[in-house]
Amino acid sequence: SACNSAHARATPMEPIPLTRAQERSYRSAFEMCDSDGDGRLSAQELEQAMGAIMDASSREERAHIHALVLQMMEDGDADGDGSVDFEEFCSCIVALRGGGR
Repeated sequence: SACNSAHARATPMEPIPLTRAQERSYRSAFEMCDSDGDGRLSAQELEQAMGAIMDASSREERAHIHALVLQMMEDGDADGDGSVDFEEFCSCIVALRGGGR
């Protein structure tokens, strides 16, 4: 739902306003997650990246990351194609950060 609120403010046709520094930072994170280089993040790619970033070693931590990724995919996949593109990724990050404030 955090990502849904971002999409209420910024649809895929209305890119969210990012500073150049934010865009560089988000692009770097996106590219790190995009292990196959197709410009889209699958649930598996997100889960692997988040697991590495959060150093998830316990079953509980991995289950928490899995739930977060499922929610992000449900909320962030605005076009319903089963993956998250860069704009959708940015919308979710901005929403998770409280609208970029």
